[in-house]
Amino acid sequence: MNEYIAAIDGGATKTDMVLCTLDGRVLNRVIGGSTNPNDIGFEKSVESLRSMLEKLLENHGGLKVHLYSFYAGLSGGGGGNYIERYKMAFREMLVNTTNIYNGSDAINALNSGIGCNDGMVLIAGTGSVAFVRKDGKITHVGGWGYLLDDAGSGYDIGRRGFRAALRDYDGRGESTIIFDLYSQHLAGPVYKFIPEIYQRGKQFIASFAPLVFEAATKGDKVANTILDECAAELALLVKAGARHLKESEGLYKVVLAGGLWKAGDTLINRFKSNLSKDFLLIKPELPPVYGAVIEAISRANKEYITSHNFSDDSIPHDECNVSRKSKEKEKYLKIEVDRSFYENFKNSLNNAAIIHFPEK
Repeated sequence: MNEYIAAIDGGATKTDMVLCTLDGRVLNRVIGGSTNPNDIGFEKSVESLRSMLEKLLENHGGLKVHLYSFYAGLSGGGGGNYIERYKMAFREMLVNTTNIYNGSDAINALNSGIGCNDGMVLIAGTGSVAFVRKDGKITHVGGWGYLLDDAGSGYDIGRRGFRAALRDYDGRGESTIIFDLYSQHLAGPVYKFIPEIYQRGKQFIASFAPLVFEAATKGDKVANTILDECAAELALLVKAGARHLKESEGLYKVVLAGGLWKAGDTLINRFKSNLSKDFLLIKPELPPVYGAVIEAISRANKEYITSHNFSDDSIPHDECNVSRKSKEKEKYLKIEVDRSFYENFKNSLNNAAIIHFPEK
């Protein structure tokens, strides 16, 4: 009988799920929209996840397939009573699968960078938050929502840009090309779009962050100050998170996740300048859904050992040697999440056809 692993990375803006073999070969991949229950509601989230899973598994036994293991790391689904509610929902879907696990999407991001080891992930996208893992315990730092926090995030950068543009227009602040760039993007002066800005909310505001980066690269003083301040805020998240970790080999491992890091050196160099050399910054080569696969394997096994070798460019090659005692066969099934597993996953993921949901 073929055995498969199914894993889900449910982010704030998109959901990514894969079906793979025990040696890491991706058989199917489905990508859809947000399944965050805080944004779309729990019932709609479950409905979307079920439909996407049906599509993922349709050529491999459907929802009645027996999976070796399943893990869903969901944005907004890792706290409160959502853990148990989602677990019940997945058990109702995957009736022939025993190893069903779920939790926060932060686990996915962590695992994609440092496997099962202690460390932290700094997620900087529309919002900002850090998660620290120490001896299996997850600690949340920052990320208290856009009204109270999200410092250094895409929303924060975009909002500061709007504020600077309007202060420039009023004569209350320094002159900045941000006003012109924002106005060009809106196809009209910024001040004429105030109702729309408030109505469309945080993601709309965050979408203007790239224009602040553009202004900074053109030498705009105000834009550069905004990025300096936001990079410092992101560094504070990491410094606060380090208090929960014990130094290992003199380094705190920090996985960088979220769309804001796509800005590249413009942000990363500012961020690094606020940190000591005790922090090892890791940019995962594979997407967070790979980390969800790692979690599915590790949770399905009672005994596991993890180790990592870091290459010169700080991209880890995960090694999770996992053994599970089968009650039926009274022997150990060993799954090696080593370089071979990593390469199998990487190559097959790149070659796999992506099913977009809803289908286009």
